[in-house]
Amino acid sequence: MLISDPGLVSLGLHRKILDLITNDKIVILFSDIEANPKDINVHKGAEIAQRENVDMIIAFGGGSVIDAA
Repeated sequence: MLISDPGLVSLGLHRKILDLITNDKIVILFSDIEANPKDINVHKGAEIAQRENVDMIIAFGGGSVIDAA
């Protein structure tokens, strides 16, 4: 699972990372992160990760993304 913020996603900066890691893997992008993330952001990401059986999380962004990851 690649976690990023909406600003970086809107600029397309996440695509380079996706290109590097998606050879034969399915990567889920989660970008529903706000500045100073709230527990609802973390829980939403965790629900997706559990549902999709995610085995790795990559945080791409600043402190808020890292906090949420």
